[in-house]
Amino acid sequence: HSMWEGEAIQQTLMQGNVSEIPEGHFRSMFTGRNLGVPIYMLCYQNPPVWNFTQGMSASLPFGIIPKSNDTGKPLEQVSDIWNIMDKFDFEGAKWCPYYGEDKLLDASNEFFKVSCYENGNKLLLMCANSVDGKSETEVCLKDGNINVLDFTSSCNVEQCDGKITLSADKFDYAVILAEKC
Repeated sequence: HSMWEGEAIQQTLMQGNVSEIPEGHFRSMFTGRNLGVPIYMLCYQNPPVWNFTQGMSASLPFGIIPKSNDTGKPLEQVSDIWNIMDKFDFEGAKWCPYYGEDKLLDASNEFFKVSCYENGNKLLLMCANSVDGKSETEVCLKDGNINVLDFTSSCNVEQCDGKITLSADKFDYAVILAEKC
């Protein structure tokens, strides 16, 4: 009924040899909707080289919340995301990835991946800095403005003039509940 992945790519990531999340790998491994099987990511930590925050950044733009093999901070991070997700109605929602024809949002920085679920005028954004360095982006709705209702994040989230600005350290993420204005 589900598939668990993550060990193969995390070995490379844990060695600290990756300066950018390998998009092609994640798109081929973790978008199992074509098979009808939900795919989840196991996240093994190896601090300071690889941690749960970085696992979130790698998987969230693909609509995947990783499963940690640890309690404490990783469980708190996932709980914060679950609390935001509980406020969004997934019944009839549409997945709009940062790539492809269903793209709903624009990010000014190509290294910031922003996907979302859309249901009516509500959006649940999954945002991630995909590089091993500081990054900033401005996120805007293709047709209209966006208003932040709630969020959880390891990066800085600001709103101004119908757009969202995200400032992040390496491999940081944000999950944002928003509405179209």
